[in-house]
Amino acid sequence: MTAALLPYALLLIGLLLTAKLLCKKNGLDRVVSIVLLAWTFLESGWTIWQNIRDGLGTYQYPFIITGSFRSPAPFGALIAIGLVTAAVSIIRLRKEKDLLSRIQYILSYIVLIPGCAALIVSRSRAAWVALLVSLLTLLFRETGFRNWIRRRRLITIVAAVLLLLAGAGIFLLKPDSAIGRLHIWNMECRVMASHPWTGVGFDRMFKVYGDVQSGYFQQKERPEVIVRVADSPVYAFNEYLKFGMAWGIGGLLLSLAVAAWVVWRLFRKHSVLAYAALLYAIFACFSFPLSVVQLKVLGTVFLALALMPDGQRHPRWLMLLLGIAFCVCAIATVRAYSEEKVRRDAERNWRSALFSDQDTEELVARLQPLYVHLKDNAMYLYQYGYVLYQSGAYEESNRILQQGADRSCDPALYTTMAKNHIALGNFEAAEAELWKAHWLVPSRIAPLWMLMCLYADSGKTEKAVETGRTIRQMPVYADNPDMLSLHDKAMALLNELENKH
Repeated sequence: MTAALLPYALLLIGLLLTAKLLCKKNGLDRVVSIVLLAWTFLESGWTIWQNIRDGLGTYQYPFIITGSFRSPAPFGALIAIGLVTAAVSIIRLRKEKDLLSRIQYILSYIVLIPGCAALIVSRSRAAWVALLVSLLTLLFRETGFRNWIRRRRLITIVAAVLLLLAGAGIFLLKPDSAIGRLHIWNMECRVMASHPWTGVGFDRMFKVYGDVQSGYFQQKERPEVIVRVADSPVYAFNEYLKFGMAWGIGGLLLSLAVAAWVVWRLFRKHSVLAYAALLYAIFACFSFPLSVVQLKVLGTVFLALALMPDGQRHPRWLMLLLGIAFCVCAIATVRAYSEEKVRRDAERNWRSALFSDQDTEELVARLQPLYVHLKDNAMYLYQYGYVLYQSGAYEESNRILQQGADRSCDPALYTTMAKNHIALGNFEAAEAELWKAHWLVPSRIAPLWMLMCLYADSGKTEKAVETGRTIRQMPVYADNPDMLSLHDKAMALLNELENKH
């Protein structure tokens, strides 16, 4: 993890050194704002081009058009940050005459229409909410909006009602997703409560999350809506709670303090990007900006702007210290680059292997050498373990899968381990693994279907029938063909067993 942070540390120190050259009239602030607006425009144009070229219907929900991002959530955050920066620039720079200010002012108008269209298409509710809060803050601080609403109280009341209705509409747009987000936060708070002072570390974070969620569903019957929305997340969907899980209460408070300090500092410096940093901090409550390279870079830039000393004079000792730190980070980054390149090449080879037509033995031979570089990647461990299961290396498969289970809360790891145990004749161990998978995500039929078959094959007809009746009561989603197929198979087996029994 330390090596992964080196490029961002290098960027941070480099920006602090650059500030000395561009300190006149907030030069670096202007340059960053212009780059951000241009980036927002390019990303927005990309999404519009995607829509015109392919049609929106060709993008599978929820991963609809997302520019250069892999997910609509962080993409929406970038667009929202660009829009609030444009709004601040339009309000503040109307009378500025210097070249950078005029470029920023004109570019702000250019960004508005494509940015709004792209933000709507992204369907990122977290970005919408964060943008609304940031814009309201802008209106209260930078315009006469406060006095305007005092003189028009009826309009203010109507607007407040409309905002509440809009909030309800945002919730109803994807209600299961919103409830699921609340459930994730609940589980994360429980993880933090289980290790309040030390945390569990970033590596084991989701393993402990899975244990907590499994215990949560085993303790007592939960509302059907919670059972339906619970899943096995790969992101925390709250950066502050992520640090709380990893480092305990101290990590939670530290992350909140850093975010609040950066926002406060930029407001104090009267930076155009203060509202963008506010939006970023709010968005981090609902999503995963620190898991996305583009937004990690943007967060590093905000931190650098906040750290820059006030005024144009920088102490020589500070510049010397920054220069030494930059050289050290540069050397460390260069040394770590070769290792990182090997890891990325290994990841590229792994992903390309998934789409190849090679047989099982060839896939094992191709994935095995990558283990040294990807042994911390839970998804790779699952897929490598699954290929080992297909090849008949059941014990080795379980060893690899257990390593994945120590880093993930994906129930597929446990169902595959159960298959290995069944092949080895360890039926009790297989039963235990399947129950783990079931309680981890109770809405999935696959673990119960496998349990039902295991009981039926073992002559435990009563348990098989009981499991089948549980499956019969579970909701089935018409848009999920795999679930429909398993449900139909389970019902056919249940009817057969009930007739015999």
